Amino acid sequence: MTRPPAGRPTRPAARRGFTMVEMTICLAVLGIVLLAIVPTLRPQEPMKLVSAASMLTADLEYAQSASLATPSDPVVVCFEADGTGYWLARTSGPQTPITRPGSGSPFRVVFGEGLAGALSGVGALTLDRQPPEVRFDGFGRLPTPGDAVVRVSNVSGDLYLIVSSSTGSVSLSTTAPPPAPTAPGGGLTPGAPDDGGMMGIGGAYSLP
Repeated sequence: MTRPPAGRPTRPAARRGFTMVEMTICLAVLGIVLLAIVPTLRPQEPMKLVSAASMLTADLEYAQSASLATPSDPVVVCFEADGTGYWLARTSGPQTPITRPGSGSPFRVVFGEGLAGALSGVGALTLDRQPPEVRFDGFGRLPTPGDAVVRVSNVSGDLYLIVSSSTGSVSLSTTAPPPAPTAPGGGLTPGAPDDGGMMGIGGAYSLP
């Protein structure tokens, strides 16, 4: 066995670095992993549904307060026929959105765009009301008998916003409300509850 001459330090073997081909393969694998992970980082569909219901609740409450502030020309919340969004307008000009306070932009919401950019795939539409709208009067109530019901939905399920005809307040339900009881000859039964089985937007509940 040959030994190195005395007095000469041995030199460790040089470590081989990554080649360009190996680096390219690693980056490609990393890209595939990121493509698999990124979709899971998007907001979950149930959370989208809750967020959309919260946004719409706040806008309905703003419409009521704006109606109280200008009773001669109350506010109406108009919904797109396909459920993709809504806007707030004055009763005197329902096709013209009012100005959003603080921004000066039209008070229009399109799910998947702008302020509602994270809410793609959500829809909102009134039930049994044509045209699809929630109209307030100068006292912040609904001018027509019967509560207004708005269904907010996406692939995870449905939530229902119920606007009380007598007070204009907004409640949330995870199930469609039953038809309001009617008195003989038509009309709501006096003293019939407005929001049985419903809860405020801040209440705890589980999605269907």
